[in-house]
Amino acid sequence: MRKLILLLLFIPLVSFGQVKNGKVKTYYKSGELKYTVNYVDGLKQGEAKVYYESGELASKEYYVDGVKQ
Repeated sequence: MRKLILLLLFIPLVSFGQVKNGKVKTYYKSGELKYTVNYVDGLKQGEAKVYYESGELASKEYYVDGVKQ
């Protein structure tokens, strides 16, 4: 039983150390897409897009190893 309790306490600690990888999307409260960006090893990589709440593309940003170009 003690091992199970220790394991359950340990799991949340491990998940905090995870590095972001893949495409991340954020949304306005209305549900419309707000921002898309790709992460590689926790750093922004490639094209990121920002949208107005109307859904129209507002701007594009480009990142290399987390640095905006």
